[in-house]
Amino acid sequence: MAALLMGLSYPTGLFELLIIGRFFSGIQAGVALCVQPLYLGEIAPTALRGAMAMGTSIFITGGILTGQVIGLKELLGKEEYWSILLSTTCIPAFLQLLILPCFPESPRYLLIDKGDNEGCIKALKQLHGVDSFDSEREDMEKERVTLLGTQAKKPWELFTDRSLRWQLLTIIMLNTAQQFNGINAGMFIECLGRKALIVGGYTLMSLCCILFTLTLTFQDASPFLPYLSMACVFAFILSFGLGPGGVTNTLTTELFIQNACSAAYMIAGTINWLNFFFISMVFPFIVIGLWQYCFLVFVVVSTLVAIYIFLVVPETKNKIFLEIQNEFQSRNKNHASSTDGPGTVLLTTPL
Repeated sequence: MAALLMGLSYPTGLFELLIIGRFFSGIQAGVALCVQPLYLGEIAPTALRGAMAMGTSIFITGGILTGQVIGLKELLGKEEYWSILLSTTCIPAFLQLLILPCFPESPRYLLIDKGDNEGCIKALKQLHGVDSFDSEREDMEKERVTLLGTQAKKPWELFTDRSLRWQLLTIIMLNTAQQFNGINAGMFIECLGRKALIVGGYTLMSLCCILFTLTLTFQDASPFLPYLSMACVFAFILSFGLGPGGVTNTLTTELFIQNACSAAYMIAGTINWLNFFFISMVFPFIVIGLWQYCFLVFVVVSTLVAIYIFLVVPETKNKIFLEIQNEFQSRNKNHASSTDGPGTVLLTTPL
């Protein structure tokens, strides 16, 4: 529908069709960016969950590259072809309509949310094979038993659930810090672990911003400094791709159990898009005010996020969802005990 409206806007001369088409396209993109990583995280085996969740970043990056290529003047970048260029969004849409019906429903959704044991087993056999789904089925059953008597949480309910405060704060911080999609880091994510990648990524991004600021400040001092500035830009993008670009979606899947995961993705997606809009509006004014020192703002953000992840978020590699949840529950209990501790000492102190 969106592709048709945008395609008709040029020959009909109605710019309203372009606006409506872009609006529908934006809604679809927002929904897809929440649903796709959620689905991939739910159907993937525990050992491959991180690599599977990287799919979103991989194909977004590939889509951006494809759009840049076909938007060249030699292809569809001319004025008379822009409506055709916008209409090419129908190609992936038609492919999804043809292929998605062949995919099974999420086994976790079938078992935990719907209580459909037979449907869950059928989906697991289709996804993991006849002889390789028993352990995944056992992990889902443990989570189902844990969640008996509970209902799926609404997004606003996460803000009032104290047991999820660290997980919620984590995804808000990560999606606030995430501005652009990184390149593929699938070859590293299952080797180093999520925590090491995201802390290392933000740390390297901070260093790149500092070096980039220095090279811009002293770019007239030597003829090679402008080339060093470009190297810093590429290193910055690479650092993002090796950590925050791919790990953020993975962590959003892993930090929440089934009854809160969908709501968490809605919050994460909303924060991400609002933050993207905010920075696109504000950054030009930051550049005008700070000039070459504008990247120091991102040094502060990246450093704070790296410190937070290092101190708060546990490693989630090769852990089932209940294990990750229990680690956060232990952190909440320890925090509550430390908060109550001084009061207890005061009560037992002799007068």
